[in-house]
Amino acid sequence: MEKKYILKYRIEGELGKGGMSRVYLGVEPVTGLRVAIKVLNQDLAEDASMRERFLVEAQWQDVLISVIKGIATGICQTREN
Repeated sequence: MEKKYILKYRIEGELGKGGMSRVYLGVEPVTGLRVAIKVLNQDLAEDASMRERFLVEAQWQDVLISVIKGIATGICQTREN
């Protein structure tokens, strides 16, 4: 069975799907880092407004992940003290 890749990440499977996109589990082959990769559905990728909406959503997800990491780091540091 041929391994599938998105950019440098080996696709291990589909995590979920919705009206706009699918989310895959990707693994960076050298480090083993596991990531979620969200891909806009092909039929929507041709629509400029949908691409823009998808990019805006991705930017907000990045902000949320940063906030969650910051909170988690603060909680861990507080518990160590």
